[in-house]
Amino acid sequence: MQILITGGTGLIGRHLIPRLLTLGHKVTVVTRNPDNARQILDSRVTLWKGLAERHQSGGRT
Repeated sequence: MQILITGGTGLIGRHLIPRLLTLGHKVTVVTRNPDNARQILDSRVTLWKGLAERHQSGGRT
């Protein structure tokens, strides 16, 4: 399965990604700083440079 992760270099992501790779999943991480993420994450992880932001729809939440 292909899995997209935001927060891959954070506390949970750093522990989750190795487990997903061990289970045979393909992992892609959205990160603000790919150079920094590459030093932290497994080389099998695909990196997308970007920012996952919260968008407000204008409706009730």
